[in-house]
Amino acid sequence: MDAADEMGKNNTEKALALNNQAIAKFRETLKIDSNHHGARSALAHSLYIDKKFAEAIDWFKQANTKDGIMAVNLRESGLCNINLGQLKIGRSEIEDAFKRDTSKEMRSITVDDLFDIGNLAFNYGRTYTKEGDNQKGLDYQHFAVAVLEMAFDFDNTRKDITKTIVDYADELKDKLLADKYRNR
Repeated sequence: MDAADEMGKNNTEKALALNNQAIAKFRETLKIDSNHHGARSALAHSLYIDKKFAEAIDWFKQANTKDGIMAVNLRESGLCNINLGQLKIGRSEIEDAFKRDTSKEMRSITVDDLFDIGNLAFNYGRTYTKEGDNQKGLDYQHFAVAVLEMAFDFDNTRKDITKTIVDYADELKDKLLADKYRNR
């Protein structure tokens, strides 16, 4: 069993434990063989899963330097940057990934990930607002909408994205934004 299988079964604790074991193994592999092909990319991916975004970005960069630039590394590095609030850098990396891998699957899973990031960020914003930190709440919510707009830019056929943007814009009382997406 690996972490992805366990996560698919909603065994979150076991999945995280297995992912942490994988991180330790990839680090050990790189200590033994610093030129091991693929270990940096695998370590970066596991760090991304563990939400250690800054460290994952460093390893993705090393993987692309040592093993050659790979679309999947650019995609996940882009998602890491977006999670860290670096929308322009993240978008640029994702666009580069799309140039290298033009498959429908690459675009689809990326848009799904952006949709998830946007929804999660908006809900964080709601939580901060409920806890009395209105500015932090608004910052998260506006960030969330920007991520969802990026997802829409990458796939403008997704009605669930436009509906979510409209709903969130209405909640933020941003009539211009809501109207922009309402009839798409």
